[in-house]
Amino acid sequence: MVGRDEVTSLLEGLYRDRRVKVHWRLTTAMERGEVRLAFLALQCVEAALPYGGQITISHDGEEWCIGGTGERLKVDQALWDNLAAVAPHSEVTPSDVQFALLPLLLRDTGRALLSSIDAAKVTIRF
Repeated sequence: MVGRDEVTSLLEGLYRDRRVKVHWRLTTAMERGEVRLAFLALQCVEAALPYGGQITISHDGEEWCIGGTGERLKVDQALWDNLAAVAPHSEVTPSDVQFALLPLLLRDTGRALLSSIDAAKVTIRF
C-alpha cells in the first residue's frame, strides 16, 4: 500500500518547479500497482500539456480519473489512439513509453481505458 502522504510528497518534489501542477484527490492509501497505473496515466496527460496546466487525479472507489486542463494542448493523436488499441503500436519512442505500457498493464487487470480530448481538456478513465 502507498499512503496519501507518500504520494503527495513525491508529486510535490517532481512538480515543484514545473508549469504543470498536479492535485492528488485521494485521501486513502492505494495498492502500489494501482498507483503505478495512475502515474502512467498522469504521464500521458502531462504530455498533452507542454505549455502548463492543472492535472487532477481522483478515484471514486471503482474508477480512476486523471484529467488535465490547459490553455493550449498539444495532443499527438497517434499516441492517444494507442491507448485504446488492443495491441499497442510497437514504435513508441522511449519518451512516450507510457502510451504503450498503460494499455498493456490495464489489459492484464481486465480493465478498459476511456480517453477524451477537447480544446482545453484531456481525460483518462479506467
